[in-house]
Amino acid sequence: QIYRRWTSNHFIWDGRALSPQELTEVRLGISPFPWLSLSVHGRTIGNFLYFDSQAYPAQTEQHVQMGALELYFEKMMWKHLGIELRYMYQYTTASPVVRLPAHYLHPKVYYNAFLFRNRMQVLMGVEAELFDTFAPYAYMPATQVFFPQNDISVGSYPFADVFFSVRIRPVSVFFKLENALKGFAGPDYFLVPGHYQPDRAFRLGINWMFFD
Repeated sequence: QIYRRWTSNHFIWDGRALSPQELTEVRLGISPFPWLSLSVHGRTIGNFLYFDSQAYPAQTEQHVQMGALELYFEKMMWKHLGIELRYMYQYTTASPVVRLPAHYLHPKVYYNAFLFRNRMQVLMGVEAELFDTFAPYAYMPATQVFFPQNDISVGSYPFADVFFSVRIRPVSVFFKLENALKGFAGPDYFLVPGHYQPDRAFRLGINWMFFD
């Protein structure tokens, strides 16, 4: 209903004639090996509802098509070294209203081992997220919606986390350093203009299971 009617100090619209959206979605996948999978996603939306560059509701006259090709790799090497990689290529026929980075990459490398006769589990590693430069959505706080903008581009900033955890039954302790490259990889660590991602942060957690 937010697309049909809205009344506030900053925005007013009422009684907009809108047609129901029509969605067609196809997903296909194949896994030739236990450690490798490939999938294709396709979506067509008719009468696509969105907010325009002025943060007002709008609807497309033509069908909007979106597609993605996803590759996922996960394998343990030498019994302890794990490598995980997710790559995605995305496209859309309506880039002015649907904002997607063309390439997305999520690598992860970790070490996992059971020590002292399997009484202690140690897990440590690093993971990151990288994506192409693109013009993201802006945020309108008056209506709490996202809308396309063309003034600022984001991307090519590696969001990297370092983690370490120890489990000795029934106690688990973990340490995590988030956005570890803040200050080294540039200042553009945000996904929405004007709203930065969290700064470099250190997190500590303890989980203790009590049994009867």
